[in-house]
Amino acid sequence: MNDSWPRPYALMARLSPILIILILVLAPLVLALGYPIARVKADGECSPLDVTLLIDSTSSMSGAIDNVKIEAAKLVDQIVAASGGNYQLGLIEFRDDIIVSTDMASGTADMVRAQIGAITAVGGDGGSEASDEALNTVVNRLNATDRPQSGNFSGVWRTDANKIIILITDAPPAGFDDLYAEGVDNVNAHQHALEASNLGIKISAVYVPTTEGVPAVKAAGANAVNDDSAVIAEAVMRDYQATTNGGFIKTARNGSGTANAISLTIAKCGSPGVQEGLYRLNLPLIADAPPATLAPICMSGKFTPVDIIFALDRSNSFAEKGRLNITMNALRTVLDQMDLAQDQLALVTFARDVTLPQPLTKSKDAFLVQLSLVIVGDGTAIGTAITVSANEVLGSRHMAPNRPVIILLTDGENLDGPDPLPRARDARAKGIRIITVSAGEDVQKSVLRDLASRAADYYYNDSLVEIPDMLHSVVQKVQCGG
Repeated sequence: MNDSWPRPYALMARLSPILIILILVLAPLVLALGYPIARVKADGECSPLDVTLLIDSTSSMSGAIDNVKIEAAKLVDQIVAASGGNYQLGLIEFRDDIIVSTDMASGTADMVRAQIGAITAVGGDGGSEASDEALNTVVNRLNATDRPQSGNFSGVWRTDANKIIILITDAPPAGFDDLYAEGVDNVNAHQHALEASNLGIKISAVYVPTTEGVPAVKAAGANAVNDDSAVIAEAVMRDYQATTNGGFIKTARNGSGTANAISLTIAKCGSPGVQEGLYRLNLPLIADAPPATLAPICMSGKFTPVDIIFALDRSNSFAEKGRLNITMNALRTVLDQMDLAQDQLALVTFARDVTLPQPLTKSKDAFLVQLSLVIVGDGTAIGTAITVSANEVLGSRHMAPNRPVIILLTDGENLDGPDPLPRARDARAKGIRIITVSAGEDVQKSVLRDLASRAADYYYNDSLVEIPDMLHSVVQKVQCGG
């Protein structure tokens, strides 16, 4: 310990091992009490299983749709595993009409996976949508005759199956006219929930609150109890849960947590109950199995131990379209690539404020606990984050044989604090290697190029799904002396 530290910090340093133990013991209990997340179902525990996804594909749902697309393969695999291979799966899109993308049938996993990837969020104009008629189609197995519906739904709900409809929307029901009428559309929606309940079908309603504070678009002369579109939509979706003993899950306004909601529904065989704020935990999908060990492969045969600071941007802009959650899941996986007998890692997180929740450590569990507690914030102080990271990677916990590395995970938009470029130059002059990693839209590419130690230390891809592979490549490179 550094004797020059102020007394409060010295005391904290002495207590840190105790605090870490308390966190490791108590955090799972706190999470379990606050958010009763299901254990992962054993293979076949929901068998036989019939599932149909109903997805609102209007433009306001783009964030939620992107969130589901990224995790589509894992979600479909989870459904197949939970059914023990004895499943039927279907997919419906709706706006103010209905598209039967995949009729519910056995052996449709690959088709549904591809169809989810092909969903395009367009139209809607903030109005109500045909969610009630989408339910009608699926519950009552309607064909496209004499209704604005593309494709027939002829899938048969098996009497002995766990039967689940997962409905994802941000809007009140409106039939096919795009106008919500109190006493009509909400009544129709409830009727279809009753019909589902009579067939033993559970509805898990996933509510994406994009319309909070937005007036509902109502039919002329309609007397809605509440004019707020979000209040109406939430009330209807809570009724689905209560009527069918299914689920009501509220995501983030930007759609983060939608894939988690689907995963939780399957893990609970269709009865997740009422869950709000699930997205705040930044949880990995329940479907995720422990990642396989990714041992570094060094063609030269030379392995270089490293001290790595993962400097993670937790700003609102970096969290958009699930980018933060994808990055956090990638970090969980990349830990198995590190030899913590020699390597050390630390976590710095930043928005407007910068924190060092996990100093350099060899404890994977301690790092994961701190990663699970990351909370999105306003602003971005990249310059300060670089300084905090540099001070830690060359501080008292640094192991002299290890190469000091900062892996900066950000969109490059600096809104607060000092200019990051001089801070990066100072860190590089001290022998610290800075690697920048980002993906998706609205990335300040030129900034990230300038912050990186060299051109080869700048990683960017248009697609968010490439983040795990980029991180794997980065850690392997630094371990192999590249």
